[in-house]
Amino acid sequence: MRPLVVGNYEKPRCFKNVRSFPCDYSAHKKAWMTGDLFTAWLHELDKKMEAENRKILLFIDNCPSHPRGVELKKVKVEFLPKNSSGVLQPLNQGIIKVMKQKYRKLIVQRYLCISDQPHFNSSDIKMNVLDAMHYVVSSWNEVKAETIVNCFHKVGFVNQPIKVSGRQESDDEGWTELQARINQPGNFENFVEVDDGMVTSELLTIEDMIQSKGANSDTEEEDMAPPQSVKKSEALEAIETLRRFFSAKTGVDDAIFLRLSYLEHAVIASGPAPMQQTTIDDFLISILKLSYNNDPSANKN
Repeated sequence: MRPLVVGNYEKPRCFKNVRSFPCDYSAHKKAWMTGDLFTAWLHELDKKMEAENRKILLFIDNCPSHPRGVELKKVKVEFLPKNSSGVLQPLNQGIIKVMKQKYRKLIVQRYLCISDQPHFNSSDIKMNVLDAMHYVVSSWNEVKAETIVNCFHKVGFVNQPIKVSGRQESDDEGWTELQARINQPGNFENFVEVDDGMVTSELLTIEDMIQSKGANSDTEEEDMAPPQSVKKSEALEAIETLRRFFSAKTGVDDAIFLRLSYLEHAVIASGPAPMQQTTIDDFLISILKLSYNNDPSANKN
């Protein structure tokens, strides 16, 4: 399923000119998951299951933002026993951690790629909500199915023997080299867990609930300029640049070039670029200019 990202603003500035998003997005003043947002997510999941003619059983923990009594048709919700998430919640057995490892590593790799540029300034490295959404999706899609199976197996969600890998998937390989390049102390584990204590869901105090109700409807103020529309020709040129980049490497997986071809076809099939209204005079003048430039005997002075 598509991840859901909760941000502070309904319309972040980085969303300007963006019509397709890598995942779902909701907003709350404190970027919290709330009962209202989770209920809306449950209803959307229920609609999806109804459209696919499926029935599913969803186990969730007793987080304050997970309300009880939501009426659903195709999704049956069961709550884990109180204070048991650390033992019975598969997500807490390594799924979230592995995803965060991949996410943090992507951020560092992006930093290093940009810092290799001439005239680099650390203030040039900025990351907005849309960047984070793309990184979240990329990281989630890279979590192996085996890791998820292992985590479900750990908490007893199994009715038959399963071959379970003894080694937990990890993305800390190569971290020592990356750490040396950024010249920062600490280890990868601390970097991954830096926000583990952050409040991310609705608190059960009336004052907080009243204060944090809703989202910031204003546009987010950022130092970065909003993204500009990209022409189809520019997109195709970027794909060709990527082809040249990978063609100069050795041992590149064939799947890379297949994906680039897929992107190229998707760009070409995305529809013609908007054409400006022109007059018959403009058309005739352009024809005359073309004929003049192609005439070798013409005086070009």
